[in-house]
Amino acid sequence: MVELPFVPIWLLILVALAVNISLLWCAFRIFSCETKLTRAEGCGLVAGLVSVMLVCGTSMEHAGELQIVPDSGEYVLGGWSLLHTGRFQIDVGGIFQPPRYPPWFSLVMVVPAFLGSANLGAAIFLTLAYLLIGAVAAFLVGRRLGGEVGAMLAIPALLVLPGFSHFSREILTYVPTASLCVLALLLYLQLSRSDLRFGQYLIAGFLCALIMSFRPLGIFCTIPFALRILMERRGRVLSLAGLLILPVILVLLTLAYNRGTFGGALYSGYRYWLPDYYEQLSNTFGWGYFKQNWKVFFSHSGMPLLLVLGFSPVLLRRDSDRDLSAALFFFALCGLPLIILHLFYFYPAVVFTLPAGALLAVLGAGGLSQLLPAAPRWKKTLLLGLSLLTVIAAAVSAHYRIERPSLRMSAALALAGAATDGGIIVSGIEEPYLRHFLPSGKVIEIVAANSKMEYVNNGPGAEDRRDTENDLEYLKRRAQQTTVLAETLTLKDEELKRLAENFRIIGLGSNLVQLMPTTP
Repeated sequence: MVELPFVPIWLLILVALAVNISLLWCAFRIFSCETKLTRAEGCGLVAGLVSVMLVCGTSMEHAGELQIVPDSGEYVLGGWSLLHTGRFQIDVGGIFQPPRYPPWFSLVMVVPAFLGSANLGAAIFLTLAYLLIGAVAAFLVGRRLGGEVGAMLAIPALLVLPGFSHFSREILTYVPTASLCVLALLLYLQLSRSDLRFGQYLIAGFLCALIMSFRPLGIFCTIPFALRILMERRGRVLSLAGLLILPVILVLLTLAYNRGTFGGALYSGYRYWLPDYYEQLSNTFGWGYFKQNWKVFFSHSGMPLLLVLGFSPVLLRRDSDRDLSAALFFFALCGLPLIILHLFYFYPAVVFTLPAGALLAVLGAGGLSQLLPAAPRWKKTLLLGLSLLTVIAAAVSAHYRIERPSLRMSAALALAGAATDGGIIVSGIEEPYLRHFLPSGKVIEIVAANSKMEYVNNGPGAEDRRDTENDLEYLKRRAQQTTVLAETLTLKDEELKRLAENFRIIGLGSNLVQLMPTTP
């Protein structure tokens, strides 16, 4: 097992607060550089933000389910451990092990827990705050690219982006990263019209470092800013230093964390948990993955339409202003590499390209507005009508949205209340999440419901973990010696059937059963 680095908790809290406060200040500084909104634009922005909260808002209880396994579980439980122990770790098999992800996103998201919330889903409010910042940035970028109509279309374009609203209700890096990328785009549009200044590029460097801390491929965001600096003759050295100082510090900290945790600066948690895919680069990226990714990204993501809309003024040889050209340049260097790289990634999922999709959505809104005919005299009435329609559509969407019931937390709490010292638990919930709720003073063994569950057959110590498919005889023997409990909320029908065929089932209420030997 690896030795996990310790950092004083007060220092972690100070860094988390400083990062979030700095982001708020940077966002306010960037927004204040834009021209004042008209009354119609103000109404449109308010309508857009209300729509975001209606469509993307959710409860702490739903977010606390941590249903995206293992991602959300490792982010949140790792952050919880940081806040309470000073170590970035999860409990697997009664042994504390490092998550597969770097600790930076978890660190930034501990603020709600530090402020007093004991609910695992409290960080969803901070991710929503990031999303609202991104929505304001999208509105302002849309206004730069397509006037009032472009502004009105920008936020709805984000909300209809496939996967955007769904993953915004989970504690994950994708939507906050997408929001920060749109904010970085707005800053880039401002800097493309101004002289080089150290302070402005220090803000750009902070945004790029924050994006990189959430998603390492956010390093592409630094490229358009760096090229913008190199195009000028005066002030390049100081501005480049302002841009790169924080990203370089982040890279050095990440390398130090990897070395201290995994034994090598270039090793990571991905290689620790999934050596089959990450020990060799050819297993992670390859031509053989292209077909499946092409189908996911371009058949089910709506990206072809967004590409056409974003580049339509150029394709049709319309006169496009400097902002649109700069935005296309930013996307070509920041968003397009993400799409291309993930076309060759071993795991196909449209969510990986949400940051690029968010940039494309805003570009598509601006491109579409430039293709529309000139606005009529009753433009303000039209814009107010569109604002009202946006809110109504968002309200209807929120009303008919179907969210899965909170089963995982209910099952975990029920097991925690009934578990006995030295006993065994059978559950369809992955071990780190379940152990978070179990009493810390009791020794409790967890047997997975099936062999395909996360952490059962991957990572160090997998040979010592048990499941009901391969270890029924062990479970039968132990049922004669100690109490074996199972929860019925998350177990599948075939798993319940397997238990019923091999044990005597005694109901305990609250969706709990005890597994008894079939023979005395």
